[in-house]
Amino acid sequence: MPKLSLILLLTQGRNILYYHFTLVWLLIIFAGCNTKGDKIITNHSYYYWRTVYELSDVEKEILKKGQVSQLFVRFFDVDVDKNGKPKPIAPIIFKDTILYEIVPVVYITNRTLMHLDGKDIISLAKNMIEKVNLICETAGIKVGEIQIDCDWSQETAKPYFKLLDEIKQLLPNQILSATIRLHQIKYPELTGVPPVDRGCLMVYNVGKLTDFKTKNSIFDDHLILKYVDNLEDYPIELDMAFPVFRQLVLFRNEKFVGVLRKENYFDIDKAATFAQLEKTNNFMCLRDTMLANFSVFKGDILRNEDPKLERFYTIEKKILTVRKDQKKMTYLYFDLSSENFNHSIHEVPSFPIY
Repeated sequence: MPKLSLILLLTQGRNILYYHFTLVWLLIIFAGCNTKGDKIITNHSYYYWRTVYELSDVEKEILKKGQVSQLFVRFFDVDVDKNGKPKPIAPIIFKDTILYEIVPVVYITNRTLMHLDGKDIISLAKNMIEKVNLICETAGIKVGEIQIDCDWSQETAKPYFKLLDEIKQLLPNQILSATIRLHQIKYPELTGVPPVDRGCLMVYNVGKLTDFKTKNSIFDDHLILKYVDNLEDYPIELDMAFPVFRQLVLFRNEKFVGVLRKENYFDIDKAATFAQLEKTNNFMCLRDTMLANFSVFKGDILRNEDPKLERFYTIEKKILTVRKDQKKMTYLYFDLSSENFNHSIHEVPSFPIY
């Protein structure tokens, strides 16, 4: 073979090899970009459920640690007055500088919906949005989404959905979302599907709080799995919220007495006054004592309800598997409060990466 031909052949071989190497490298890069772009969890957030918006230094660190840029803030409740008419309860006051995107949340009680006629619903929708807008204007908040929180029932689904329709008409340029409980997601043919742009699945409070036999009313992964087995066909996109609050449930003679939460919660496993019952999260009082506003007597039982974060993973993966075709999903914790973490940044949970 002539020397020049051999050189050309070798040059062509190197060019072909370089072409294939470049092509493979580009495919790897684009595959990596697609994987990143396909992540279903696109936003981290917390619920803020207090009547005064004022963040502690620990809470600011919590938001920084979680790379949180958005908060779902309870603006006010809607309940009935002594005449059975809807009224706003405990509207929020903003005292802090607002450095995050705010999603107003309005909680409406189920009993408010029970005796509303068509005119009442139209009036209520208008009053709710006017109240939200007034709070936003006073605090200098621009809103892109409003969320309605209601544990509606089969009996109140019709007036509630009519209310949502009316609110949606008042918000043509904003997203309207609604919270959805596990029992509502389990039986949509009975409870209906709210006419909103998005839903937020509240993945907690599935057990009966007042039942002595309940293992953990806040979070029981085995029980929750029974509620999320038909999420694939739910017709609206879903965000999901998990609990980070804890509580102690007091029983006397196996009868419900009360609940200790937040500032009244304490690490019962470190308290000498209580002894843990074997293989349970129940603790027996060893001598009469006082806890917050409760008199606790020898023999009383406190059920320690602490949603262990590692138990979320099974539920997260199940939901993300069946909702894999969603374009986006906000992952929330309920709720933002340093009291839920013993005022320590080290107890704050990380957000999952999917």
